[in-house]
Amino acid sequence: MRTPVLVALAFAGIARPDSLDDILARMDTAAKAFKSYSADVKIIEYEYVIDDKIPSEGSMRLQRGKNGVSGILNFNSGPKPFIIHIDGAKIQKYFPRANETQEGNLRKFTSTLDQMMLLGFSTTREELLRDYDVKIGAAAKVGSLQTTSIVLTPKSAETLKTIKTVELWIPEGEGYPIQEKETSPNKDYKLATYSNLHVNPDLPPSAFELPPEAAKARKTKLN
Repeated sequence: MRTPVLVALAFAGIARPDSLDDILARMDTAAKAFKSYSADVKIIEYEYVIDDKIPSEGSMRLQRGKNGVSGILNFNSGPKPFIIHIDGAKIQKYFPRANETQEGNLRKFTSTLDQMMLLGFSTTREELLRDYDVKIGAAAKVGSLQTTSIVLTPKSAETLKTIKTVELWIPEGEGYPIQEKETSPNKDYKLATYSNLHVNPDLPPSAFELPPEAAKARKTKLN
């Protein structure tokens, strides 16, 4: 028969997921203190029909402002590096090598954009439970960190046309996700993994804007 000490040792290496209440409580506290974040990001976009994964790497600096989400997504890997600047409903996509800036408008997507780009960072418990059916997922390691995932199913019929579920991986003792998976009804998905994550970093306003040379680039309409 195993002694209590041996039983404890036998189970010591088995990761147990946090409870949903614990995770939501931490996320709620973190969301109320949130202003901005910066992170390196690795993204895998999966296309189910052709069973293909497209990887990309870059960095993100996002904040909640008076007009909604604003900030920079800098994807510097690959043959055509680009920088996306978002400011509420306005979007600009700058291609340094082509010296071109494409401009467009996201007005009809502004509320969805705000919700998805800062989901898990500035979303309170009340907002999560209002907009999603929330379930606890599995314990898993993301990099070197032990996490527990939560699975969000949108309550909005309109949102469900494009997003089937969102899964967030929350590290033990933390209130922000370090990985996010957005799955569509056709089984495509986008998996984003964050590293070097800093919440409410001490950065100047210019860190959330396009580099000055983008203003001098050739302007075209974003398709």
